[in-house]
Amino acid sequence: MSPGKYDARGEMTMSPGPTRILVLGGGFGGVYTALTLERLLRHDLRRGTVEIALVNRENYIVFQPMLPEVISGSIGLVDTISAHPHCHRPRYAALRA
Repeated sequence: MSPGKYDARGEMTMSPGPTRILVLGGGFGGVYTALTLERLLRHDLRRGTVEIALVNRENYIVFQPMLPEVISGSIGLVDTISAHPHCHRPRYAALRA
């Protein structure tokens, strides 16, 4: 149930529909929070009672612990960047802020 309409007294009532979970920020914390929620709520996701959305400005994540190797030239910058895992799954919304 997700919040929806107001009744005659002005109190919010619950409308039928999926529970929507919005994860703000696609850094390590946001990505791993979304992945953990996916694992914990996999049955609800399949039934359509839960929706997860990951919001971030970029559609990629930079593995920052490897940046010193990039600066020293031992690896390339492209080796530290990967696409968000949720961007390629059809049942998730990956939104750009």
